[in-house]
Amino acid sequence: MTKLWDLQNLSITSKSSQKKTGCVLIHGFTGTPWALKSLGDRLVELGVAVQIPLLPGHGTRPEDLNHVVWTDWIGTVRESIRSLKTSCDEIFLIGLSMGGTIALLLAQESEYGGIVCLSTPIKLKPWLQPILPLIRPFLKEWKKKRDPALNGQINETGYDRYTTFSLIEFFKILRVCRRGLHRVTCPVLIVHAKDDRTVPAFNAKMIHENIASMDKEINVLENPAHMITRGKNQPDVERKVLEFIQKHSALMPKQ
Repeated sequence: MTKLWDLQNLSITSKSSQKKTGCVLIHGFTGTPWALKSLGDRLVELGVAVQIPLLPGHGTRPEDLNHVVWTDWIGTVRESIRSLKTSCDEIFLIGLSMGGTIALLLAQESEYGGIVCLSTPIKLKPWLQPILPLIRPFLKEWKKKRDPALNGQINETGYDRYTTFSLIEFFKILRVCRRGLHRVTCPVLIVHAKDDRTVPAFNAKMIHENIASMDKEINVLENPAHMITRGKNQPDVERKVLEFIQKHSALMPKQ
């Protein structure tokens, strides 16, 4: 089946033979690399090696999410990290929404140059998780609410609904991530919109308070949105991310 977006190996090139910085950009639940392509292009312009993997079950049809579990998503990101390590001497992880959750989880296992959490959830609707297995035989999918901040100006290449099976897996990854936040010690940048209706902004505060990183920064944006890498927030988000990478990279020239 043809994938709508598959931007693996977006650019693994460098202008010189010097040591390189690599970034793995991770899209969100039911989304695609489209949401992070512009940010990836900006990083490539700086000479950063970039990969934006398409997570299993995404970019085709929602029903395909019923054939993957949360560890499959983690495994795909690990493959991109391993690929970049063959040509890069330091790796950063940048995640949007659930992609940020994946970045936090992986940072609990290994040390990275830094991670960026954009509109990242770690705790959502605790009342819903226990009832999902009970209603799954009767309710197979949930219609998504469109992000009002996009205002019809941007057509996201992603699914318009969740499947109940995949929601169960989504909540599993949140639970696993929460338990190990105290093991995150690398530099962390957290960016979240104040009036995010998909992932409430209290998640940003919870991440900031529970990670063990000595170098951590939280930024709250005024323009309401969940997909902060597109739309009105895009310029600010890209600037903050690039500044963070340049600040914490040992290989990139400082400006």
